[in-house]
Amino acid sequence: MKKLWVIGIVLISTLGVSAQVEFGVKAGVGFSTLSGPSEMRLAYKVGVESYIPLTRQDNWTFNPGLFFAAKGMNFKGFYGKEQIVRANLGTYLDYLEMPLYIAYSLKFGRRMPAGIFFKAGPYIAYGLIGKTQIEVPDFENFRGTFGTNHFAGACDYDRLVRYKETETVTMPPLHRFDAGLGVAVDFVVRHLTMGMECTYGLTPLCADMFLGAHPRNVMCIFNVGYRF
Repeated sequence: MKKLWVIGIVLISTLGVSAQVEFGVKAGVGFSTLSGPSEMRLAYKVGVESYIPLTRQDNWTFNPGLFFAAKGMNFKGFYGKEQIVRANLGTYLDYLEMPLYIAYSLKFGRRMPAGIFFKAGPYIAYGLIGKTQIEVPDFENFRGTFGTNHFAGACDYDRLVRYKETETVTMPPLHRFDAGLGVAVDFVVRHLTMGMECTYGLTPLCADMFLGAHPRNVMCIFNVGYRF
C-alpha cells in the first residue's frame, strides 16, 4: 500500500517538473453504496487535482488528485434480543483517495474558452475510519453509534442487530486498502468546472461475506470546482 502511494506521488512530481501543470480544487456530493443487498446513502468528496499535459496539443492529460472521500451504505434490519423491532442502519466509510485518471479534452470557444473533459482510470484509497449508526423508530426514535472502527476490527453490533429477523449480523474487519476504476465527465468554462464521476471498487472490502456478498465500494457524485 505504501509503495503504491509513493509511486503515485513520485510520478506526479516527475511529470510536473517538465510540463505546464494546472491545479484545481473540487468538491462533490452524491450517493454511495456497497455491492450486495445494501442501499444508497449520502456521499461526498473534496480535494485537489492537477492536469499534466501528455501531448503538445494538450488534449491528452494526466489527471491525478488527492481527495477526502466519504462513502458507505445503508441497510434495513432488526434490533433487539427478546423483543425484536425494525431498525435502520447506516455505515460511513471515510477514505483518503487518489484518482489516477487519463483525460481527453474537446475545447471550443474563443471569447469564452470552454471544453469537455472525458476521464477514466484507476484509483487507490486508504481507509481512515468507518462506523455504523443505528436508528430504532419503535424505541422512541432511539439513535446511537457503535464504537467499533470497521477498519480496525470486526463489529458484532453488540449481538443485537439482525438482517432477516433470524441470526445476528457481524461485519467482518474491512481492508484499509481499496482500489478500483472510475469514469468522469467535466464541463469547463474558463476557470469553473462542473461534472459527474462514478467509481467502482475492484477489491472486496473484506475477506468474509457480509449480508450474503463480498462488498465493494460504489459511488456516483456531481461536482463543481475551480481551476487556477
